[in-house]
Amino acid sequence: MPATDYKGVIGETSFTPQGDLKHGAISVFTYKSGKKALLDIVKM
Repeated sequence: MPATDYKGVIGETSFTPQGDLKHGAISVFTYKSGKKALLDIVKM
């Protein structure tokens, strides 16, 4: 990859030389009373 760091609208995104995302996160949502609610954020 020619560039491994990007500054974008959602913040800074960076990748390892192998193309894997550094400091990735997954947002886990649930539904309460028919409304979407954040349950947890899992950081990798």
